[in-house]
Amino acid sequence: GESKRFEDLRVVIPELQQALDTLREAKIQLAKKVADARRAGTRQDRAQVLESRLALLENAKVREVEWVIPNLSELLEKCPKGTCITSPPFCAAGVANMQLVFHPNGKPEAREGYCSLALKVPD
Repeated sequence: GESKRFEDLRVVIPELQQALDTLREAKIQLAKKVADARRAGTRQDRAQVLESRLALLENAKVREVEWVIPNLSELLEKCPKGTCITSPPFCAAGVANMQLVFHPNGKPEAREGYCSLALKVPD
């Protein structure tokens, strides 16, 4: 009885030890990949910050922005009063992520026949 169980354990223990070693090695490899991914993400985040700072510096002297709206007459016909369209985000005067907000037929409180235009700046 007991010597049989002991013999069975002696056979199983090396197999379990091998499985444990394999898992430990896999864990080490996974930890390395996670660390590499984190470093890559950090580099990418830093690059994005530097790009946005560069854009601000490059656009610090921009004082005029042009936004071309295609098919304006169609837009005037199809957009109900209070409906707006927004420009792509832009940088000017050292301020990033601004947008123009255009209501072709005016904001709800606008006088009849007037359009509305606003400048949206980040918080």
